[in-house]
Amino acid sequence: SRRFFFYKRMTAYEMYQCDWSSDVCSSYLTVKALCEAAAHPGPSLVIAYSPCIAHGIDMSDMMGHQKMAADSGHWPLYRYDPRREVPGDHGLRLDSRKPTIAFKDFAMTEARFSMLARSRPEVADELMALAQRDIDDRWHLYEQMVEVERTARYGILDEDSEEEEPAEEESP
Repeated sequence: SRRFFFYKRMTAYEMYQCDWSSDVCSSYLTVKALCEAAAHPGPSLVIAYSPCIAHGIDMSDMMGHQKMAADSGHWPLYRYDPRREVPGDHGLRLDSRKPTIAFKDFAMTEARFSMLARSRPEVADELMALAQRDIDDRWHLYEQMVEVERTARYGILDEDSEEEEPAEEESP
């Protein structure tokens, strides 16, 4: 939903954020993301996509379903660490590849979406097209955000590096 995306986007600017899906890229990436979040000196947020039986999927293939969510762009995998914001490096890392399957192909594997397609196909087609456009726009935004070089500084400034206040002039 747009509210959730807005929340994810805003938290990326405020704290280390790690967005991952269990075993989608590899268990190595999952462990790496969790270790990075645990090592961060401030608050860390890990958001995981975890389907449930209410989605109407075959729960024995949950890992495959999570991979499909990432491959469709419904759940892109990325990590953000403000400590990496140094000249020539970027804090935001896209761990997913560009979406390779249509959102509709992913959505039709879940009962909550396929029921709408069976009961009101014209509405479902319109909503699928809107969702695909949102995914495409969001992916384009993420590609741009990965290249942004931020100038904000994090951490405590050294006392030596603080600028001295100018001396007040005496009045005659």
